[in-house]
Amino acid sequence: MRCRVLGTLAAIYLAAASGARAQQHAGPSGRDDSRPRADGPDLTGTWVLNRAKSDFGLLPAPGADTARYTRAGNVYHVVEASASDTGAVQVTYSWPAGAGEVTSDLPDQEASILTRVTVHGDTALFVSQLRHNARAIEIESGREYLSPDGKVRTREYDLQSLVNPDEDTQHILIVFDRQ
Repeated sequence: MRCRVLGTLAAIYLAAASGARAQQHAGPSGRDDSRPRADGPDLTGTWVLNRAKSDFGLLPAPGADTARYTRAGNVYHVVEASASDTGAVQVTYSWPAGAGEVTSDLPDQEASILTRVTVHGDTALFVSQLRHNARAIEIESGREYLSPDGKVRTREYDLQSLVNPDEDTQHILIVFDRQ
């Protein structure tokens, strides 16, 4: 169960504003990113995993991953389909459309995700906590940003196990192309 959820979460972008990497406020545009903002980049549309530009660390890379983002008010509703050696997985979750906090229930996996996002310039900083049967088991903290032309979405984060504290923190880089 843990590998299936982790593989899905790594492919998703999961997870909002702390951690060593999240404290770096420089966005790819070079603008002053030190001031928090309420709005974030437009993620509406369909995003496809670019495996060649992504690095999943020690986690198995999905064979394919596609996410559809639709916006309702201050929240994106995301339907993500991922395929790997262990089979196909579809996950529906929420992501703040700017600065904010949302909780997503994943009933098929008896899990939930609490995600907090702050926005600095063109970069969304996030922390997500994965809970399984109401017990916190993973923390993701990192940043996400769009390329200047809005066609590439990059999510870079650290994944830390709370269940197995001796496990090394994994650094994940996921790149999606807008379709």
